[in-house]
Amino acid sequence: ETKLPPLDAKRRVWLIDFLAGCMAFCLVSFLEYALVHVGLADIAKKAAAEADNTTLQEVNMREIRNHLLEDKSECESEADGRPKQWFNLSKLANLDEICRYAFPLCFAIFLAFIFAALPMYHHADDCTY
Repeated sequence: ETKLPPLDAKRRVWLIDFLAGCMAFCLVSFLEYALVHVGLADIAKKAAAEADNTTLQEVNMREIRNHLLEDKSECESEADGRPKQWFNLSKLANLDEICRYAFPLCFAIFLAFIFAALPMYHHADDCTY
């Protein structure tokens, strides 16, 4: 009966560290994709709201509407009664432009460090069964 030798937990394995780093980069790219999707959905929602005139506008759009609808005070009180958004989600759509250049650069740096650290890992010249 052939079986693999037990993995020595005291020593680090280069391939496991490399795959863990690659998995971390995959997780970060998935989170970036999700955040960009949220930003694009917010842009689409704001565009639909602007076309339908049913939800809040940005601060400068609210000022334009106040000048046009001076006689309709109930619309102003309804718009002013809602809380302002503390973070503009549509700015997340710009994250794709940043990550398009930052992600490959960070991955290249990761590869340089992981391959530079390869001699520090334990090497066995013979195969143990």
